[in-house]
Amino acid sequence: MQPKDFEACIGLADALCLQGKLGEAAKHFEMARAQQPKHSGAHLGLAKVRKSQDRLDEAAQAGRQALALDPNHDTAYINLANTYLLLGQLRDAVQTLQQALALTLVF
Repeated sequence: MQPKDFEACIGLADALCLQGKLGEAAKHFEMARAQQPKHSGAHLGLAKVRKSQDRLDEAAQAGRQALALDPNHDTAYINLANTYLLLGQLRDAVQTLQQALALTLVF
């Protein structure tokens, strides 16, 4: 099945992730990204898949793209920080987690 609707692509990609079909999920996140390149959800979904596939540089790139589009997305910060940890980039991981924490602080 090749859904053309953005939400259908995201939904199918999420379902494929749950089934462990990461390659197929990535394809649908890419389709969603092509349909709506300014939607952070498609980038974040792809980042999570790439991290699970141990394609960490691609995961970090997709994570940074998600945050560039939605700098208030706390889950994207946490996912990116975890990717940085796996890459051994401790300084970047700490900085990214500090940014996530700053989002949650209420004064």
